Amino acid sequence: MKKIFDIPTEKSIAVIFLEKYHDLLAGTTIILVTLSIHFGWMSLSLVVISSVLLGTIYLLIKSQRIFMSAYSRLLKINLMSKNLPEMGTSESISILTKPRNMASGWTFSILGWSVDSLAVYMVFLALNIDLGYLLTSQIYLISLGYGILSFLPGGIGVSEGVADAILYAVDSAPHVNVNEVLMRPTTQEH
Repeated sequence: MKKIFDIPTEKSIAVIFLEKYHDLLAGTTIILVTLSIHFGWMSLSLVVISSVLLGTIYLLIKSQRIFMSAYSRLLKINLMSKNLPEMGTSESISILTKPRNMASGWTFSILGWSVDSLAVYMVFLALNIDLGYLLTSQIYLISLGYGILSFLPGGIGVSEGVADAILYAVDSAPHVNVNEVLMRPTTQEH
């Protein structure tokens, strides 16, 4: 964004970082809501891991001193120092983390993930697989969450494996492996 629009890196990084934060927060919220209807240990463990991660990130965001300390420690790592952009205290972070802006980002992320889950649900319905919208959303978001936590590019293999395991536990029909075709195309960023 700096090259094309001449926007400082500090501003664009803040926007991208908080977008990903809201995505994690929204996914965790949706899984937490679906837990009340369809309890599962995989769901609960992902919510706990995500909550700890969200809390840690929030503390880093709100405390510029802690953030700059962590940033300076990352710069001491040779590989990181070459790839991390220059950052100072960011006014963008303080503006974007105001309660109203945080609530808006969280709401829009929930809407986005809900529409994405609806697309997966509609594909399942087209294949005569009706697990219900909430369970389909839970399976979809859990598989994505574990794929992200695997740190593999795109969570490839892990997302599908988790979805397979959950689908098998829920519905042991022979068509369980269709998620490899369904899940992967909806998660690719272009």
